[in-house]
Amino acid sequence: MTVHIEKSESRTAPIDVGPMYRFGFGDNYISGVLIGTGPEWISFNTNSQIDSEGDMVETTFKIVGVEEDGTAITLTATGVLKMYEMRKDVDKVKMDFFIRIIGDEVTVA
Repeated sequence: MTVHIEKSESRTAPIDVGPMYRFGFGDNYISGVLIGTGPEWISFNTNSQIDSEGDMVETTFKIVGVEEDGTAITLTATGVLKMYEMRKDVDKVKMDFFIRIIGDEVTVA
């Protein structure tokens, strides 16, 4: 799985000083591959729907990682499920996905 957190960047080089940088909004996303069952597929399909105004449904996604000592770390972000693709791989069904993180608020606790 990939969690990509990036800010857009603009660089100017005034003559009398060194380069100056300005940073914009995030270009953040989560992508990866999941192995799941029916309830996960139904949830992802629901989250990929477009509302009556043509907007994607925003959802709060949580990714939980476990350190070697057993401590859990949770990344929480609001995003939209932009793409998913299900495929059969030997004896499992795998799903590639791409979640665009909306806004700049990503928390890790």
